[in-house]
Amino acid sequence: MPVIRNKLNQRIIINLKSGKNIDLLAKSTADVSDQDLSSPHLQTHIAKGEIVVMEGGGLKSRNQRKAVTLEKDNENVSNNQNLIKEV
Repeated sequence: MPVIRNKLNQRIIINLKSGKNIDLLAKSTADVSDQDLSSPHLQTHIAKGEIVVMEGGGLKSRNQRKAVTLEKDNENVSNNQNLIKEV
């Protein structure tokens, strides 16, 4: 299920196709269905860059980013060790 995040420092009220609203506080997140994600009002905020879509939730995304960063750091260390051996 996609998660949306408000990037603004103010709340946004998003009107969905189903007639419901999402009240996103400043810098907060909310789970949305795939159907809700296609709502025109939400798509407008996404196009403006006010809202971003994160797959699988914010916390999981942060952990995945940390894992990728660690992998890149490990690659850099390996590359540096190879350069040292060559010199």
